[in-house]
Amino acid sequence: VFDRYALRRDLSRIERYMHARGYYDAVVRVARVVPDDDKVRVSIEVAEGRLTTVESTAVIGDEPVEASARLKLRDAIAGVLPKGAPLDEDKLGEADKAALKALTSRGHAGARVERHVEVDLATATARITFTVTPGPVVRIGTITWKGLGELPEDKLRRLFVIKEGDLYSSDDVEVMRQHVRMAK
Repeated sequence: VFDRYALRRDLSRIERYMHARGYYDAVVRVARVVPDDDKVRVSIEVAEGRLTTVESTAVIGDEPVEASARLKLRDAIAGVLPKGAPLDEDKLGEADKAALKALTSRGHAGARVERHVEVDLATATARITFTVTPGPVVRIGTITWKGLGELPEDKLRRLFVIKEGDLYSSDDVEVMRQHVRMAK
């Protein structure tokens, strides 16, 4: 059953979707509602407006991070959100994850990343600031095994890429998880 209120909600959702893709000027409206026997045909007009693009990205708080990890952090962000790219909410989330992975793969197990986006509607550009709290560099301590059941611990230890004293790496932890799954 045709419901004008539901249609308004749908139009709002479409407009929100456009904003999330960087079209902050987008306007969505019904062009026509035409009865057609026991149905209606609805025409919707979408005026995209200008696409908001990334003008710049900055990283704050990475000074204590080793130079190569700092470079990896900045490259990870730029790889997802380069200058001139559309300001897309999904890409912002990917950039957050990439920045965090760049830190956790280099020993910063407790790292945090916060993002602030400043959109200039007049120029359709965005400035993004990532504030990182790297936390201390940590090393792997004692490794214990629990709940192995029938799995032989010595076989798992041979497959295990992480050793006591190694620098913590989220990449190595993920490889270890895959090895344990394969051993089952």
